[in-house]
Amino acid sequence: MPRWSAPARRSGAPNAHVDADDGEALPYFKPKQALERLPNVVGIRPRDLELHADRRERHPNRVLMRAVDLEHRVRHDMDGRTQLITRGSPQAIPTGSVVMIEYVNSRSKARKQYFAGVLMEIRRKGIMSSLVLRNFVMGTGVEMLFPLYSPMIQKIRMLQPAAPELAARNKDSITWIREKPCPGVDYTKIEEMVARYRTTEERLERRQQQQQQQQQQQ
Repeated sequence: MPRWSAPARRSGAPNAHVDADDGEALPYFKPKQALERLPNVVGIRPRDLELHADRRERHPNRVLMRAVDLEHRVRHDMDGRTQLITRGSPQAIPTGSVVMIEYVNSRSKARKQYFAGVLMEIRRKGIMSSLVLRNFVMGTGVEMLFPLYSPMIQKIRMLQPAAPELAARNKDSITWIREKPCPGVDYTKIEEMVARYRTTEERLERRQQQQQQQQQQQ
């Protein structure tokens, strides 16, 4: 489940943080109930549906497939992650941001893993949309591709927003960062960002557990 976008020297997720325990098995993934009717996408451009441009977009078969794709996205989006790549959305994450993704490689032994890097590319392909993150491991550039709607992805968090000049351009791909530095990003500090985020998250979880225990005792 995450797939390589560049050759790697070892299997698994390089530079990924892995929890020591195997964790409990996750329940069987079940998408939302199917819609009674397919969404009406007639007259809506593919670009407005987070799809590539299509010269035959008005063909009835293409319209039908866009409606089916949109219905699948609605059913598989359990936490509003569609808004992360929707153009104009307040929650949208622009390329050039530092992003952390929490995922599992197996739902039977749900060991959490974390990978963080610069959001280098947003591949808009409907239900097959994906994010490409880039980081460095011992001086070697590594890129990881994560399918956006995969049930194996648990959380997507932005640790650092993109530099203003990148956010203003609003490009889906900044592959030029393979050759040039990414503005506003210090790769040596990404691991520290992940550590701070996880520490804060663990504190919030403990606080919530304590509040629940107090409520049960009352």
